Amino acid sequence: MKPDLDAIHFGHPGHFVGAHNCRFHLHTHVGPYCVSTVGDYWPRSANEQESIGYQRTYETMVWRILPDGDTSVESIDFAPYNTPEDADAGHARLVRKWTHVAKRRAKR
Repeated sequence: MKPDLDAIHFGHPGHFVGAHNCRFHLHTHVGPYCVSTVGDYWPRSANEQESIGYQRTYETMVWRILPDGDTSVESIDFAPYNTPEDADAGHARLVRKWTHVAKRRAKR
């Protein structure tokens, strides 16, 4: 069976335990890959934005989607950002990259 290579966009975050406190999130599935971007993290206990990792306020991570629909534990790609514009462009770039990978693998 060939994987569905159309991008599926979700209206909720795809990763990060504190994502419910992120004001920015993009979550896309393409073929057997999950691309998730989160950022602009405002924890309820803080009065200001906090980083979500070392020297970044936004990040994109990619995982394989397993046959049962869950995602693998280890990410296979990552990109850090510090502006919403960079996060948006970076998410789109990684969706294109992993769409290309999925198409190549589907031809096998």
